[in-house]
Amino acid sequence: MHTLKVSDAFFHPASYTLWRNFRSFYLKEKNLSFLFIAMVIFLASFPLRGEAKVILTWDDCTKLLRERNIDLQSATHSLEAFRYAEKQSYAGFLPEVSAGISLSNNKAKERYQNTSLSITQRFFSGFADSANVMMKKYDRQNSELDLASAKVELTYSLRAALAKIIYANEFLKVSQGIVERRANNFKKVELLFENGKENRGTYLLLQGLLHRAQIEYEEIKDLRIWAAKDLASLLGIDISEEIELDPSLTLSSLVDEKERSELLDLYKQAEKDKKLSFDLIAASFDYKKSLNNELSSQMVVHSSRSAFFPTLSLTQEYSRSNDYVNDPRNSWTFSVAVNIPIFNGGQNFFDTQVAIEKRTLATLARRKSELDIEKTLLEALKELNRKSEKIKVEKELLEAYELSDRVATEQYFNSFISFRDWNWAYTDLVDQQLNYFAIQNDLVMQQALVERLKGKNLLDK
Repeated sequence: MHTLKVSDAFFHPASYTLWRNFRSFYLKEKNLSFLFIAMVIFLASFPLRGEAKVILTWDDCTKLLRERNIDLQSATHSLEAFRYAEKQSYAGFLPEVSAGISLSNNKAKERYQNTSLSITQRFFSGFADSANVMMKKYDRQNSELDLASAKVELTYSLRAALAKIIYANEFLKVSQGIVERRANNFKKVELLFENGKENRGTYLLLQGLLHRAQIEYEEIKDLRIWAAKDLASLLGIDISEEIELDPSLTLSSLVDEKERSELLDLYKQAEKDKKLSFDLIAASFDYKKSLNNELSSQMVVHSSRSAFFPTLSLTQEYSRSNDYVNDPRNSWTFSVAVNIPIFNGGQNFFDTQVAIEKRTLATLARRKSELDIEKTLLEALKELNRKSEKIKVEKELLEAYELSDRVATEQYFNSFISFRDWNWAYTDLVDQQLNYFAIQNDLVMQQALVERLKGKNLLDK
């Protein structure tokens, strides 16, 4: 969505002069069609005072990713290629049809013509064709997993980029509040200093703290700008455009609270059972790919063993010969070919042994993948549980620091506590505000990480 500020455009001096000239010409010539054309040209050409802003919703972001992301496009085209390869693997079950024609002419000016049509059907090839079909099927399934994995990775990257901007926005609000609070405190202390009720050291200290807060505010504004540029780069938007997020996009909107509760229940159950549910492991893309690789390696073994079996094929050929002197001659040929392998220097045997060893390696890789996935998921769930508990404590501390700051402010201006104690109370509040927002952001990203490991895809919703 694009938002343009055009409220001042009609009052631009050049635009107003142009319109006044068109109006004078119309009053003189009384030409209504000219006035209409003039209005169209005027409205199309007046300058815009202000810059265009790109306001993004979640649906806008996912749409841009689907349309412009190169990794996603590459995975999509790769999947199409594997689908065609799978269809091509069925060619071994279909007959081969070929036709031929030959023409010749010698020095005696004798011409000859021969045409033929041949059909060959392979009935048995030692199960090599069926094994090839299955291997191509597993390759296609792995490509589908790669595409799904790319969408999951982009879902996580989009959440991270959005969270970075949202966190920067919240950080900016807190920093702006700090500047306003420091400025307000400085004014109050300045009055006390001028009336001789506060020392110069306190006055200079508050002045320095105000300047520091103003500098930090500008630094955070730069962080917000670069966070927006990172999102623009991910979405394929010109980084020079000004990006704003729709108000509906908040940290809490990036994840589902209900799903977080379910994830925490999974962790508690895993702690109780001392292991993670195998269903979670089996749903992982890495596990599915390792399982497909194991099954595909088994098909390679079948294909290698097919070399020990005989092959059976049937060929039927029709030919027609014509020398342009005698009558054309037609012939039908029907043949059955059986090829029995006997000895080829041990190549078939060793090819089979290599395939068996690779199948063993694929099985071990699948088992290792299962263990790695369980370990990674358990660690991620444990960290999510820890941060979920920590955010509750930090919120309670934030409320306590807010109350402490209000009490300290009243006490300072009633001369019950020193400036240093009052300043410490506010500094503690500021630190806790920033700490709370940081932990809140960490919690959101940790849940996004767990959902990424589980294979959650939000691009297709």
